[in-house]
Amino acid sequence: MKNKIIIGVVAIVILIAAVFAVITISNKAGQNENGLQTYENMDEAAKNASFHMEYPDRLCGFPVTGFRSNSSMIEARYGNDGFIRKTLGVADNSGNKTEYHESTEQSVNGLTVTLKGNDGLVFLAVWNDNNFAYTVSVTNGVNADEMTEYIEATR
Repeated sequence: MKNKIIIGVVAIVILIAAVFAVITISNKAGQNENGLQTYENMDEAAKNASFHMEYPDRLCGFPVTGFRSNSSMIEARYGNDGFIRKTLGVADNSGNKTEYHESTEQSVNGLTVTLKGNDGLVFLAVWNDNNFAYTVSVTNGVNADEMTEYIEATR
């Protein structure tokens, strides 16, 4: 009887160790659950994504603090103040589920851009160009002219 209990406990320990090993291997260092790798510069992020992104040096006055990418996305992060994202495809890539009271379409350099926000401030801009989807997202909101500047600097 003791042997069966010991064998059972050993089997459980081996099973737990195997699950832990699979989780550790699948979550490579520097990657999150979406396979996004963190980088210090755009060149490294672009190598991972196999395409490049142009972006403004500052967003709401804040400099770029890092980049994330996977095989279909590049993102420039501006601390907790916002991000700019480019992905393969034309689906909304913002990840933003916020219900904004204001949503308008605006033409920027011949592209139709959807601006979303509240109380005259824009928090989110999404658009498509040449089989890529783009997002500019800011935490505290900006006026439409400032958002247009960020859109124009993003390719």
